[in-house]
Amino acid sequence: MGADGKFKAFKTCALAAMTVCCLSRLLIEALPGYFSLLASLSGALWIIAFGLFLTAYREPLFGIGAK
Repeated sequence: MGADGKFKAFKTCALAAMTVCCLSRLLIEALPGYFSLLASLSGALWIIAFGLFLTAYREPLFGIGAK
């Protein structure tokens, strides 16, 4: 997989993680009995999505690999 393929994979995974994070936040309103589980899931997925975003955009953000 080339550099462009890795970029797309990280970007797609970050988008998927953020989507599930937002859905779990919405489910907290509908299922208040599962607050702790859904809030933990949402927080963990937000951190994962942010890490994947930083990984996908590390070259433009930090200049790593720039020549």
